[in-house]
Amino acid sequence: EPDHIPVPVAARYTPADLLRPLLSNPVFLNFALTAALWNFALNIAGPFFSVYQAKVLLLTPVVIGLLATVSSISGLPAQRILGPLVDRLGSRRVQLITGFMIPLLPTAWFFARSAWHIVLINLFSGFLWAGYSLAAFNLLLELTPPEQRARASALYQIIVSISLAAGAAVGGFTVAHLGFKTVFLLSAGGRWLAAILFARMVPETPK
Repeated sequence: EPDHIPVPVAARYTPADLLRPLLSNPVFLNFALTAALWNFALNIAGPFFSVYQAKVLLLTPVVIGLLATVSSISGLPAQRILGPLVDRLGSRRVQLITGFMIPLLPTAWFFARSAWHIVLINLFSGFLWAGYSLAAFNLLLELTPPEQRARASALYQIIVSISLAAGAAVGGFTVAHLGFKTVFLLSAGGRWLAAILFARMVPETPK
C-alpha cells in the first residue's frame, strides 16, 4: 500500500485540441466568425455614445446615467415577450430578426437632438438586445455538442472579447479623425454585413 495517493497529471492540450470545437464544427466556426464581425462593428460605436451625449448634445452626467437605465428597464418585459418567441420560432430566426433591426439604432443617433430622442432609442435598444442576446446564447448551446460545450463557450468568449477590443480601437481612431457620425455609420454598416453573413453561413438547427 503506498502511503500517498498519486495525483493525476493535468491534461495537456495542444493548440489543435483547444481549437477542436472550431476545427471540427464548420457551422459553429461560421457562427463564431459572424459573431466576431458583429462585435467588432458593435464596438466601433459602442464606447462613444455617452461621449457623444456629453460633447455634442451637452447632456449632464446625471442625465446620461439616467438614460442608460432605460435600456435595462425595457429589457425586462422584452425577456418575457421574446422568450416564448424564441421557443416558437427558434433561436436562429429571432437572432436574424433582431440582428437586422439593431443596426437601425446607431443610425437613429443621426437624428438625436435631445434627451427625449435618446429615451426612444434606448427603449428600442433594450428590447431588441434582450431578444438578440437570448437567441444568440441559446444558439451557442444548440451548435455545440455537450462534450465540447465548455471549451466552445470559452473560445467564443475569447473571440468576442478580441473583436470588441479591436472595434473600440478602430472606433477611437475614426472618431478622432472623421467624427462621431462616421463612426455610427460604420458601425451600422458592419452590423448589417454581419447579419447578412449570419443568414447565409449559419443554417437552421434541428429542434
